[in-house]
Amino acid sequence: MSNFQWAHEEEIDILVEVNWSSPVTHDMLHGGLVGEDDTAYFYAIIGRFDREWWPFYIGKVYSQSVSQRHKNKDHLKRLEKLKKLYPSTTWHITLGTPKFEFKNVSEKTINEIEGLLIYGNWHEESINRSKINTFHSYNHIQITNTGFNDPFHKKISYGVLVEE
Repeated sequence: MSNFQWAHEEEIDILVEVNWSSPVTHDMLHGGLVGEDDTAYFYAIIGRFDREWWPFYIGKVYSQSVSQRHKNKDHLKRLEKLKKLYPSTTWHITLGTPKFEFKNVSEKTINEIEGLLIYGNWHEESINRSKINTFHSYNHIQITNTGFNDPFHKKISYGVLVEE
């Protein structure tokens, strides 16, 4: 595969590093994860197949914690769907805490990052229903996944890239 670089690196509007936590089983999330649960804007339901981790659902929170969000009916239904489709899998959650180059983080920015994470990591078994077929932003975005990033591409970019 070729090595691509930004055509105009100074034009990256959203430069973010998302630090993914070590996976915990889904049931541990409801007890609340100290620290990480309060600072994470992103989460993924992940499973392990053929010695590889795969993201099956990527989501975001903005004004609540991940453990609060996962108590909602729609998320409980998603997990039940995954358990029915893959009964021998133990489902885990990993939390993504972003580190930005700037301080003011808006809900729009979180939505754009979530959209690129979903679009860039989608596979046929993913159960996300939106943001899977297309992605569009007026911003140039670069996401670097760190920490427990096994289920994710290490770097995802959106904008004008050139081959050097």
